Amino acid sequence: MKKITCNILRVWDQASDCDKSEGMLAYERYHKTLEGISQNTKIPLVKVAGVFAALSPNNDYAKNLSSCLTVCLGFSEGRKESECVVTTYNHNRTKAWRILNGEHFYSVFKGLKVRNFWRNLTEPNHPEAITIDGHMVNISRGVVQGMSEASITKGQYKNLARIYRSIAADLGLLPCQLQAILWFAWKRINNIVYNGAGESPLLFPYDNEWGVFVPFMSIIPYPFRDNSIPTEKENIPLVCGEFPVFKEAK
Repeated sequence: MKKITCNILRVWDQASDCDKSEGMLAYERYHKTLEGISQNTKIPLVKVAGVFAALSPNNDYAKNLSSCLTVCLGFSEGRKESECVVTTYNHNRTKAWRILNGEHFYSVFKGLKVRNFWRNLTEPNHPEAITIDGHMVNISRGVVQGMSEASITKGQYKNLARIYRSIAADLGLLPCQLQAILWFAWKRINNIVYNGAGESPLLFPYDNEWGVFVPFMSIIPYPFRDNSIPTEKENIPLVCGEFPVFKEAK
């Protein structure tokens, strides 16, 4: 536990002022972005956040927003699920569709990571919820490795969550704020999103450095499919960025 704490604090000590200011507001901005989809599709925010979380595996942020809006528009317009193009696996789209049809997010998803992610999106000021994604696992281990190697068990997730919560409390932060700050810092330090020179992030050029808040009019939905046979994963070019994903504990 001491080694894990030291590894986490080592990254915290390298967090820039930008990492901290952006991380403090990150989940509020995710929330505000999804509110825009909710208001314009007349779908409750808890369901929109459920769709976004459901479509997140192997999806970058920009494409996830477009996929989320496409599915929400398709549902609100009375289209068939198979008409909605997404940039993740179609079985995740089916889970998103189940949420839109009224199933509670927790009845559709059992994994701790995705449940906490949904809770952070819907309640950005939640006192305990924290999304332990692959980058948080790597930070705790003090290594840079692929998301497929950042696999943890349910017990390990709970233990890491306790450690992150304890550190957040000592720093006077919400758990999700600490996670977001470390997420930005880790990606910057390791040039995961930055341009290689470490000068500027490569998400969206809006009024926030990391582009977490995206105005509704800037989210472009995908064209609906015209009765074609759905494939397992859509072949749509990467828009930008990289969305955190790892093999989640069940």
